[in-house]
Amino acid sequence: MKYTKHSKTALLFLIVFLTSSCKDEGFGELSEKQVYLIGSGEPIEKETSFDQSINKTSISIYCSGMELPTSDIQLQLGIDETILEKHNSTLGDNDEKFTMLPTETYTQNGLVAKILSGNPYGLFNFEINTTNLDGYKTYAIPFRLIKSEPYPLNNKMSTLLYKLNLVNRFSGDYRMIGQIDANTISSIKSIRAASANEVIIFTDNKSEIMTNYDYRITLKVNTDNTVSISSKTLSVQQEGSNTFDTATETFSLNYSYTDPKTKTIKKIKESLVKEKIIIK
Repeated sequence: MKYTKHSKTALLFLIVFLTSSCKDEGFGELSEKQVYLIGSGEPIEKETSFDQSINKTSISIYCSGMELPTSDIQLQLGIDETILEKHNSTLGDNDEKFTMLPTETYTQNGLVAKILSGNPYGLFNFEINTTNLDGYKTYAIPFRLIKSEPYPLNNKMSTLLYKLNLVNRFSGDYRMIGQIDANTISSIKSIRAASANEVIIFTDNKSEIMTNYDYRITLKVNTDNTVSISSKTLSVQQEGSNTFDTATETFSLNYSYTDPKTKTIKKIKESLVKEKIIIK
């Protein structure tokens, strides 16, 4: 009998606790409807492919509450550069800062969206044109939800930093085996897209990326699968044959560059084999 009384007391306490918690900001709004951007907080990253000039994409907007909206929710978004500036201010000296995606490269559609009655979320759809994007930059779009009717927006979750992950059919992680000045090395290199047939790699795993020197080179895969090597930031020379094997997805590279820090010439011979993604 004593156990039953204690159980009833505990149950009553739990009900009171949960009821009061619904009102606490820390638990989120369980009953009151509020509108917010899904993914607000840390930057979200989505692939944007150079293999097609127009990329269709979207961000999601959610309405909280115990019940579904009983009317359409009209939404107005804006582009707020201070969101991007705030993020960049938190980065270290060697971190690559985000660049605002030029407004002419994506459709804004008036920056309006809608959550339809009876649905918990809606989408803001837009298109990104990759034609004139610079693969040496990390682009982002800083969205802010500025108006929501008839339900209020959640001010703490009203911003979103949309980061573009530029890709093409060559980009991805590669297993590298090679030599620098006859010294054998091996590592994993990440290759990022620069255009439909160009990629960017680092000459080595450098810690000093952006602070003092930029050790990036561009590989252009030609129609005959030969590879042209250039750089915006280094003095680079091709040394012998440079090719891409489509069957094995392997870059075979021979080049040299002048190290801007030591002023010495580094000779590179390496094979880059694309890592296979195994889906179990």
